Amino acid sequence: MRAHLDGCAACRAEYEAIAPLAGALRDVDPDALDRLDEPGALLGRRIEAGVAAERARRNRSRSLRRGAVAAAACLVLVLAFAAGTLVTGSGTAPSPVPLEAVVVASEVDGVAARADLVDHTWGVEIKLVATGLEDGAAYTTTVRDAAGRDYPAGEFLGVADVEIRCNMNASVLRADATAFTVWDTDGEAVLRADL
Repeated sequence: MRAHLDGCAACRAEYEAIAPLAGALRDVDPDALDRLDEPGALLGRRIEAGVAAERARRNRSRSLRRGAVAAAACLVLVLAFAAGTLVTGSGTAPSPVPLEAVVVASEVDGVAARADLVDHTWGVEIKLVATGLEDGAAYTTTVRDAAGRDYPAGEFLGVADVEIRCNMNASVLRADATAFTVWDTDGEAVLRADL
């Protein structure tokens, strides 16, 4: 038993918790243990009543917690609405994002496009509108910076006879961006824009 206690922290902790009882048990008369009274008929009812009271207390506590959570959720919604109203100017629509229109040149007959740029703190966004692209064909967009490096801005699929709208993003600041190009899967330029 000593070897087990040396190697088992859980049993050692339990042993240390009950060890003080050994001294108290030395003072008990073993013959007196046979003379203990029976618990009585009311003990079971007292235990059941205690369990029922504890269950009722826990149910009240849960109900109060649920009510508090619901009230907190409502408060968060009200505050979010109020904050949104303050930010957007008393319920009016937010200010439109400033767009910079750019001229897009087509390198392929039948393809036409226009684009706007959005200057973000994290880079430049291209809002491209195009028609005449090959149905189901994949297209890749890159943005070139002043040093001549190309950065990926996104990919999209062409749709025949439908005007497509794509929002693409590149990690190039607007001040450094000099051009963007839309490429087909053969690496041929389809659309170009100098910025």
